[in-house]
Amino acid sequence: MEVAVLKALSKQRAERHASVEAFVLALREAFAQPPLAPTSPAIASRSNTKEEWFSVGRDHQKAKRYEEALAAYDQVIRLDPNDADTYNNKGNALNALKRNEEALAAYDQAIRLNPRYAYACNNKGVALNDLKRYEEALAAYDQAIRLDPNDADTYYNKGNILRYALKRNEV
Repeated sequence: MEVAVLKALSKQRAERHASVEAFVLALREAFAQPPLAPTSPAIASRSNTKEEWFSVGRDHQKAKRYEEALAAYDQVIRLDPNDADTYNNKGNALNALKRNEEALAAYDQAIRLNPRYAYACNNKGVALNDLKRYEEALAAYDQAIRLDPNDADTYYNKGNILRYALKRNEV
């Protein structure tokens, strides 16, 4: 909280929060209070930046409010349709809701926007695994490993497919 207040009181205008809303968001983060739902009149009536909407989406996602997270991510996409991170996070929210085909489309868009996005490739593998499309999931994990050979999560995910799917002769 102290950092948010000191930034608001800075003598240098460039070092202050960009707006009152940005200051309030910083205070809310400091107190770890859940953000307002993106559909609430307080948020819907003002023009948020893509960064503010992204932060709202992340906060909702952390709180397992996936529908609200999706609404916030859709606002980011409306403001910047070329943000790969937003499509990746949208895919994660959709995947949590078991809307795996939609999640897959979001991950594919993230990868189209940033072909070197290893984390989106890994997440695509998770969605494909959930859809029992094991060979495609393995290909997505292999792509993620080529892009980031140090990501342990991808190796773990690939190992799980190999262990379980091979037992069922599905790969």
